[in-house]
Amino acid sequence: MNRVEWRTNRLLQGVLVLLLLSGTAVAQDGADILAELTEVLALTDEQIPQVQGLLEKFAGDMDVATAMTEVEEPDNQAIIGAIKKARADLNSGLKGVLDEEQFKTLETTIDAIFQEVFEDIAEIRLIDLEPVLDLTPEQTEALKPVLGTGMRDIIAVIFEYGDKRLNKR
Repeated sequence: MNRVEWRTNRLLQGVLVLLLLSGTAVAQDGADILAELTEVLALTDEQIPQVQGLLEKFAGDMDVATAMTEVEEPDNQAIIGAIKKARADLNSGLKGVLDEEQFKTLETTIDAIFQEVFEDIAEIRLIDLEPVLDLTPEQTEALKPVLGTGMRDIIAVIFEYGDKRLNKR
């Protein structure tokens, strides 16, 4: 394996860890997530069991993707493909259960959560860079959303194309 393949593989593994952690959170905290969604989306009594079923299926699909990582040489592209399918199935199911306004609220909420996660990661990186770059606390705070958004955009591209086999040039 050459250096570019090695670095690509390591980056994909990092993306997988992040994606699997977000899926594992659904599996472990399903009741809490359902309670929060019920409040944020104003779910009806009819919608609650439907959303719960979709979350449980998603958690099961993420368990399958997690199991794919536990082999000696995991296929990162196949794992990302499984995660993408799980997310697509969840979104498709939710679109069938939620009305348009609820689904837009869900997308906005998820977007805000992911941005917060990446800003937290950026803050950790900036702690390491602060003394090296002689950053002020104000500069560090201003850089947090910029770095967080940049990392998030990189992960989005990797997730978008990570399950596709790339041809060598």
